[in-house]
Amino acid sequence: MTAVQPGPTMHQRTAPVGNITEGDTVIFDVNGEKQAFVTVKKTGKVKVGKQQCSLQPIIGQPYGSTYQVSADTSELVRVKRPRTSEWTSVEEVDKDNSELLDIGAASQQLSTDDIAALRASGKTGEEIVAALAEGSATFQGKTQFSQAKYKKKKQRKYTVNATIQRPTARSICEAYFGKSSPKINHLRVDSLAMLLSLANIGSHGKVLVLETCSGLVTGAVAERLGGFGHVCTTYLGDKCPPLEATRMLNFSDSIKQSMSTAPLATLLKYQAQPTADGSPASVDAAEQAKEHIEAQINGQAEQQSSEGQPDRHLNGQPEQPRQHQQEAGSPISLSLQHQQVAGMNGACMRGLLDANSEQPQRSVLAGLSCSLQPETGVAEASINRREQVRRMKEQREAQSAATQKLLKMVCKTGFDCCIIAAPSNHPTSVVKKLLPLLAPSASFVIFSNWQQPLAECHLALQQSKQALNLTLAESWWREYQVLPARTHPTMSAYGTGGYILSGTKVSS
Repeated sequence: MTAVQPGPTMHQRTAPVGNITEGDTVIFDVNGEKQAFVTVKKTGKVKVGKQQCSLQPIIGQPYGSTYQVSADTSELVRVKRPRTSEWTSVEEVDKDNSELLDIGAASQQLSTDDIAALRASGKTGEEIVAALAEGSATFQGKTQFSQAKYKKKKQRKYTVNATIQRPTARSICEAYFGKSSPKINHLRVDSLAMLLSLANIGSHGKVLVLETCSGLVTGAVAERLGGFGHVCTTYLGDKCPPLEATRMLNFSDSIKQSMSTAPLATLLKYQAQPTADGSPASVDAAEQAKEHIEAQINGQAEQQSSEGQPDRHLNGQPEQPRQHQQEAGSPISLSLQHQQVAGMNGACMRGLLDANSEQPQRSVLAGLSCSLQPETGVAEASINRREQVRRMKEQREAQSAATQKLLKMVCKTGFDCCIIAAPSNHPTSVVKKLLPLLAPSASFVIFSNWQQPLAECHLALQQSKQALNLTLAESWWREYQVLPARTHPTMSAYGTGGYILSGTKVSS
């Protein structure tokens, strides 16, 4: 009996394979308090504490590595993750702080100049903290809890540990929520999890998303689909809201091709158009057509390589053909023709994507670099570059047409689920426009920071009898400190994570 080899799991398709590479977006977590998004470049720098450090040392290192700033060279040095000593049984407390007196700076023997001298001599943060504890006149009289609190406070000041995190929907949501929560409409990580769960997001699903959360919801849906299915981000008006979070997730080519954007008016027009022959729309046929076009593109690339065409990136460096072909023509947007594509700089893309302009194309061709042989090599290289530009344009147009056909078919049959996370728009008016695009029994979820608009939408859906199983809930999230004999909620917490209305569409 032959054993069946398991295929790639969802995590394997979603998560970047290998270590940190140049061009990846990573999250710098400094002391567990501050997070920063950084694009890794050999010549790039990042501010860690008060030092500007080069990103060169982290290239090739695994995610989750912890670094400290070298006191001598101001470079990032990889260190072992510090072990916590808090997970120990509590000893009998025989001291209290009743006799401690707040005498200010007089309780510390080390002056500011002494601490500066320790830093200048190359002492590590742990050594400085130990010296401060030894020089404190009140440290020995404190309880063990006060001593641990004192050390932790000094470590945050004199020891900077930067951990490189892999960007995921959760880590990006937590970083945004702590850094600039208005960009994601104060969407907390537990509320994001509820949106994905109540919307029944799963592989091979057709998901419709309307959001103004910087692409966080779209990225979370695409991450869960793992390249199996399709997510369409729609929007009101003619301008797509920023989707910067999707670019931070380091998605693979298969996941990028499962994403698209289109105006709501365009989707409604697709839904109202009759089929060419009057037959029912078939999503499977559209997907097969899209796969056929992608196979043709891959075949053309292999033929180009076998014929001796220069297999180079636009910047003149060797490339991986699969990644280049799919990213260059990835149908990320149907309405924005000048969307930037990975692997090409902005100037080249603006020239290539403008089919009616000749001057940008000439500037693109002038900027392409490759090794040329004298005399005869110049003409051959010029022809090769023009052929490369033409093929890239054909690939982009073919993939865009395939995605457009798929969206037309999906608009006919209906999306499987829908997520609305645009609190600035009244949910009642938005739901009335999106419900015709959903298939019967499709799940929909609406997020808002306020309860009243969702209550009005709940009543309107009940009266119109367009949905059932309507539920209005408030997400609740509280962090706990879990230590032996010291388990309790954290002293500070957020009041609410917003309100969520969920339901199921009823066929009219």
